[in-house]
Amino acid sequence: MTVNGTQDARGSLCRRPELGISAGGEFGTATAMLAEYAPKRRRSFYGSWQMFAQALGALIAIAMGAVLSNLFSKESVESWAWRLPFVLGLLIGPIGIYIRNRMPETEAFSRLSKPARAPLSKVLSRYPREVFISATRRWAWHQAVRSDFASAAPHRGRA
Repeated sequence: MTVNGTQDARGSLCRRPELGISAGGEFGTATAMLAEYAPKRRRSFYGSWQMFAQALGALIAIAMGAVLSNLFSKESVESWAWRLPFVLGLLIGPIGIYIRNRMPETEAFSRLSKPARAPLSKVLSRYPREVFISATRRWAWHQAVRSDFASAAPHRGRA
């Protein structure tokens, strides 16, 4: 345990960039995949489902928090019940892996003779300003959303 949660807060702050990079990295590729699989005149509509899915995921997370805080005492949530949503996440992970492994390449990708390469070192050295701005904006967005959702569902555990 820590004194006044300072170690937990520092650890959380150090992990935030990792969370932002992982969430941001999936967003663009998932949206591109949706748009590439869509019929030509429906690409924007198909791509917009990514934003809907993220909002739906946030609502499910809020609902899960509300369920946990109403089913378990505050002490139970703080000691072990907070892990339950992660167990559900572990169950859905293999489904995502299965879908990714079975998904055929899009027609646009198949037409490429040789896929373009952009190693991280090259991107960081050529576009440091753009990478910094993008990462900062994404981080700020996650901070705003996280604080809004965290304050929207206060803990109502039983004593």
